[in-house]
Amino acid sequence: MKNTINRPFTVARWAVLALSLLLAGVQAARAQTSKLSFTKIDVLNAAFTLGQGVASDGTVAGTYYDQSFVPHGFLRSPTGVFTNPVDVPKSTATAILGIDPPGQFVVGAYLDSAGNQHGFVMRLSDKGFATIDFPGAFLTVPFDMNSGGQIVGAHLDSDGITHHGFSVPVVEASLSIGTFQSIDLPSAAWTAAFGVNDYGDIVGFYVPANSPPQCHSYRLSGGNVTTLRVSSGGGDLANGINDAGNVVGSIGSACPFLLANPAASGGLFFRSPSIVLGLVSVHGYLLARDGTVTAVNLPGVQSTQPNRINSSGMIVGFYNTAPGPGSMTHGFLAVPTQ
Repeated sequence: MKNTINRPFTVARWAVLALSLLLAGVQAARAQTSKLSFTKIDVLNAAFTLGQGVASDGTVAGTYYDQSFVPHGFLRSPTGVFTNPVDVPKSTATAILGIDPPGQFVVGAYLDSAGNQHGFVMRLSDKGFATIDFPGAFLTVPFDMNSGGQIVGAHLDSDGITHHGFSVPVVEASLSIGTFQSIDLPSAAWTAAFGVNDYGDIVGFYVPANSPPQCHSYRLSGGNVTTLRVSSGGGDLANGINDAGNVVGSIGSACPFLLANPAASGGLFFRSPSIVLGLVSVHGYLLARDGTVTAVNLPGVQSTQPNRINSSGMIVGFYNTAPGPGSMTHGFLAVPTQ
């Protein structure tokens, strides 16, 4: 049986976690060319479309910007039928950032009628939702949710700069939010949690303290932290993990961009679309549990950002076909062909 019980992330426990190196860099013998079939995902009449999550059956969840650059959530069925908008009731803007494997709940962020931003979890059957705000945080953004109701994300300190990861359980029947646990890697200045699988394994990125600012990916599994080095120069972002332990993410300009704009990875989609859509020269990857790295890049585009991977190996994300903030941004679904 899969273990979906949340593990306590206490300060004392983090102090004894061991950081180990999984990959020192991409080695030619272990690198592969992607064998994926890509499908473009565009919400009708949308300015931009971003694929953010994919359920076990291939249902895609994500965010699109309308012609007034207001974000809304959307769903795309396995047969290609769109449902939009999928917004938090009475919100003025909604960004869907993840979907659970059964396809019953989505998580993300929204603006209330007063213009305040909150995280949320929403049940799709009736649009019942619960607000997710880490106590005392400047900003809270849930990014992913597993089948057992474990939600992971990132929150910003009251300074609006320092990132911390978090994990929180939700009782799905009542949409009751449990106790938050902060995720801070030892000796890290910043930590963020982007993806979680049904075993409770978490991936994200951290920035080491007392060193030149660089983003490094990590996997947290069974209380052990593993650094995932896909790029020898740093700048790795691990965005999603499936039950097989396969990780998707990106390397390139994303790290310095996020360091210069800390709210970008915190989900400030509502203040300025360009801060999340302006990444250039970002390249996607699939890191298998055995260490094999596969490129996930659409040919001829400026950047490719894989965000999640499901149990069947389907990958969802977005890409830019031209340079500049938000230029020609489309979602995609990549399906393995072998």
